[in-house]
Parts: sequence; structure tokens; C-alpha cells
Amino acid sequence: KVGDLSKVPADDSSYESITCGLAFGHVPDIGPAAKELARVLQPGGRVAISAPHPFITGILGWRAPVFDAEGNGWQVPEYPHPVGSYVQAFEQAGLVARECHEPHLTEDHAVWNPEAEPGEENPFSASLIDALAGQPGALIWVAEKA
Repeated sequence: KVGDLSKVPADDSSYESITCGLAFGHVPDIGPAAKELARVLQPGGRVAISAPHPFITGILGWRAPVFDAEGNGWQVPEYPHPVGSYVQAFEQAGLVARECHEPHLTEDHAVWNPEAEPGEENPFSASLIDALAGQPGALIWVAEKA
């Protein structure tokens, strides 16, 4: 079933808190989604939103692969939303950003293919690990309804 973050099936001010995990990266415009979460959030309520960091989706082009029961796969669209676009969307929705965290990639995250057999690794693996380890991998926001 496909959901729509701009049409949450809930009454106004229904929730004290909301968690929205890894969904904002899949919408081209986060403004309507922020407004809708604010609509169903009670005054003083908080929303926690996580999304891939724009470094991951915009610069590296990483995408989430999805597979059906038969093993057919595709990539889900990802849109790199800069930090400022969240702040603007929150402000326009009546939300106030209270926290923003940017957890970093570890050396394990930076491995090109962790399941590669010896000799099958990317020849640039060591350089890739050096370049990517310590870079931001996600954005985690906590915003409050004014």
C-alpha cells in the first residue's frame, strides 16, 4: 500500500508525538509533509524525523534497493534535501526545530561491498573508506509544534 505524507488519515491535533523514519527523503517537496505532520500534532507536541543526509543521496547517489517476493528489484527515488530546506519547511508548518543530529558513517558503512570475496573488492576500497568514514550519513530532527 502506498502512503501519502501530505494526507495523513488522522484528525487535527491527534498526536502528542510522531516518529517519521526515512520517509522525507522519498518526497520531492518536504513542505507539504511537514505541514501535514504539524496538522495532526498537538500544540507543544514533538515530531522526530530521520532521513538520509543530502551528502549520501545528492553527492554519493546512494539509493534504497527494494525487492519483491520473486527477487525483482528497483531503486526507490531519493531526493537530497539540504538542512536549510528542513528549517524552512518546519517554519512554514508552524514547527520549531529543537535538535538536529548528523550521525557519521563508520569505516564499516564505507566499505564498497562488504560481501566481496578476496580479489573482488573495489580497487579503491581503502581510499573510499578514508574519504567516506566520518562524513554525515543521516539527518535526525526533533521539531516541536508551536
